[in-house]
Amino acid sequence: MARQIEEAGVESIEIRSVLTCESKRGCCVKCYGKNLASGILAQKGDAVGIIAAQSIGEPGTQLTLRTFHVGGVAGSASVESTLIAKFDGTIQFDGVRSVATTNAEGEDVKVVIGRTGEARIIDTKNDRLLITNNIPYGSTLLVKDGQKVSKGDAICSWDPYNNVIVAEVDGVLKFDNVIEGITYREESDEQTGHREKVVIETRDKTKIPSIIVEGKTDKSYNLPTGSHIMLDEGDEVKAGKVLVKIPRILGKLKDITGGLPRVTELFEARNPSNPAVVSEIDGVVTMGAVKRGNREIIIEAKDGVTRKYLVPLTRQILAQDGDFVKAGTSFV
Repeated sequence: MARQIEEAGVESIEIRSVLTCESKRGCCVKCYGKNLASGILAQKGDAVGIIAAQSIGEPGTQLTLRTFHVGGVAGSASVESTLIAKFDGTIQFDGVRSVATTNAEGEDVKVVIGRTGEARIIDTKNDRLLITNNIPYGSTLLVKDGQKVSKGDAICSWDPYNNVIVAEVDGVLKFDNVIEGITYREESDEQTGHREKVVIETRDKTKIPSIIVEGKTDKSYNLPTGSHIMLDEGDEVKAGKVLVKIPRILGKLKDITGGLPRVTELFEARNPSNPAVVSEIDGVVTMGAVKRGNREIIIEAKDGVTRKYLVPLTRQILAQDGDFVKAGTSFV
């Protein structure tokens, strides 16, 4: 149909709408279109005005009473867990930092430990860039740099239900300010029966829970609120091992009510409850000191311009020391 429209040379069309209907009474069927309750063309006599009033009245009540919920059938959007090649070509990795490890099945795999890496698909015959994709942190690479891929091949895979923190070096695990009842509580997993340490928000801002991998070089990782610690203190870890899992917020239904709390914030000129922290410039990340429960992040550009940002330690920081980030990159 799109080809037929293009070949017909049509440059503009008039769209019929309830707003422009010329009917003397009510609205005509052609201008109204489908009745969304039945999925077929509206019939003469349908109470479309009442349907419209009910449709705006229901979320309007939620705004007034400040109780937000969604209706409809249970279900969630499909969960992505792999990056699929959309073109035939040659894979080229740019800035992908990875470590070799073994997975649960005992197979040798490469796990990504950088957050700014990209996979490009190149058409080598015409020397043309076809597509660029970001490689998620903690994902497992399924192809090698320079490998030829076909459309539909998987490039990498990841855990769709959890964000992760991955060990970058071999060493021994040490806890810092991980105190039961103060910075974490033990919870039992209903499915597996295992008890897990879950980080909780503490009132004492001087106690910032973190884990340290003591190896050739010590690496420290802050633990955001809600994260699940997968190992115990003193355990030996290999590079690429998952240390912490942070459950993703899933099952969001695409519904008008999803944006309503945001609408109230805009109308009342309130600060957003959970704002993103975004880099204004391209530059290299340096982790600064901790100030009043916030981690200072410094971005330094090539021309010497610096920007400083404060990120709460209760949130997962999506950048690491030494990473190069582009303007518009979110830290949390």
